[in-house]
Amino acid sequence: MPLLKKIKMATIGVSDLAAIKAQYKKWLHYNVIDEGRVPDKLAQSWGCQNSANKKYIMMQPQSGEEVFIRAVEITPVANYSALTTWG
Repeated sequence: MPLLKKIKMATIGVSDLAAIKAQYKKWLHYNVIDEGRVPDKLAQSWGCQNSANKKYIMMQPQSGEEVFIRAVEITPVANYSALTTWG
């Protein structure tokens, strides 16, 4: 029997919170259930001190299923191109 049965939450870094909010709403039917700024202690627990005080939103499926996506604002990555490596 696998030890990992369900992923409850994922945290992603995004350069445009408004765009993510709109796309998750439109295509995946997620709603924002919380928003604010990342507390210093939470950023430290992630090992990501630069995330402290960055804006975030937390989203949940419209169905009420208890799975969550937390999107944290990051500085845009220069010359970013998606799906250019195998891992």
